[in-house]
Amino acid sequence: MGVIYNGADITEEVQVNSAVHEMNAGGRADTLDIIFDDTDHLWSRWKPGKGDTIKFSDGGTSTGKMYVYDFVIKNNAVSMHACNIPPKLKDIYSKTWEEVYLSQILGELTPSYQLNAIDDVWYRYKKCDIKTISFLNQMAELEGAALVIYDDKVMFVNEQALEAQEPQFQVDCAGANVDIRDERTSLFDACIVQGGQYFGLFKATQGERHYRPQTTISCGSDAEAHRYAKALLRMANKGKTSVRWKGQLIPEMSAGITIDLINEDNVPWSGKMYCYRVRHDYAKAETTIYMRRPLEGY
Repeated sequence: MGVIYNGADITEEVQVNSAVHEMNAGGRADTLDIIFDDTDHLWSRWKPGKGDTIKFSDGGTSTGKMYVYDFVIKNNAVSMHACNIPPKLKDIYSKTWEEVYLSQILGELTPSYQLNAIDDVWYRYKKCDIKTISFLNQMAELEGAALVIYDDKVMFVNEQALEAQEPQFQVDCAGANVDIRDERTSLFDACIVQGGQYFGLFKATQGERHYRPQTTISCGSDAEAHRYAKALLRMANKGKTSVRWKGQLIPEMSAGITIDLINEDNVPWSGKMYCYRVRHDYAKAETTIYMRRPLEGY
């Protein structure tokens, strides 16, 4: 176990009573909920505060830099809630861009960024008047990307490419608590995007069940509208299957990878799965994996 607080290694000075680390491959923040023993009132003297940074590691997995958003010192213990989103990204940002590349916007909004298997696309027009993190998440979804933040670096990672990876682990359902949800009968066949004068249609299958976004989407060309239609169909369909596996702690397991699920009690739900969320409870020595079947073709 290792704990870095405000850049200093305090591993040998503190006792961790419990720690829960949740990782997400896009869509929501990574979080750390950790409780330290404080019978010697060490933390009371250190005076922790909101905006402090913490990094926790155990078993080869690290949270990366996280920011403390809430803490309580009570009953000889210190409870902290931290997440991976830098506080500045939670501020409202107001600006309109014209004739701009994705990399230029990311370079302006973030301290560090990376495009993983995502084209540096050009926009005729983009406008932000919401929290920076919400705007980044919207952009990522429209480009078919998972928004991942680790050690302050903002990454747009191609979600289809993540799902196409070869499985990195085998996970057996024997002895685990497993919940399965299957809503594939409600899958959409296509998505239609109408952005002003521009129109985009993406078809995954030849059926007639079409998805139409409920919010207004600004587009600068038919090609952009088509690109958005493909990404939004993925957003609408990817959650139609899910498996929640809860079992013995697997500290090296992380979100954003694929696994080979072994399920002898329900063979149709065996095989390759994409892990979009992983939760490690170190005190209980439990790992919970949230996974889904990869989408095909988009």
